[in-house]
Amino acid sequence: MALVLLVDDERDHLALAARHLVRGGHRVVTAMDADEAIQCVVDHGVPDVGVFDVRMPGATGFELTRRFQQFVAPAFPVIFLSSCSHPLDQAEGAVLGEAYVPKPAMRSQLLDEVDRVMQIAA
Repeated sequence: MALVLLVDDERDHLALAARHLVRGGHRVVTAMDADEAIQCVVDHGVPDVGVFDVRMPGATGFELTRRFQQFVAPAFPVIFLSSCSHPLDQAEGAVLGEAYVPKPAMRSQLLDEVDRVMQIAA
């Protein structure tokens, strides 16, 4: 069981992904933007993995990942969750993160990626 930080500015996507992760046996903390994500770390400690939306107001998931890797943990694992399939986004996601999952995420695909990342970290 992993502690997953799930960040998405769309409430419906946030609730759906959180439900998938909880049903898969993970503990989940949620945030709707980068500032809330940082506060989650203060409140709950460093999560095992992040699942970040790519396009969010204020800071993208890529920018949030860079902050985490700079200030929280250099090897902080992130799975990107996005409805954007632009090749440049996917390329940047491949450099910064562990996976790039399309929205809305299928339960099995999201859980498989979180489980895979946790096996690598173990």
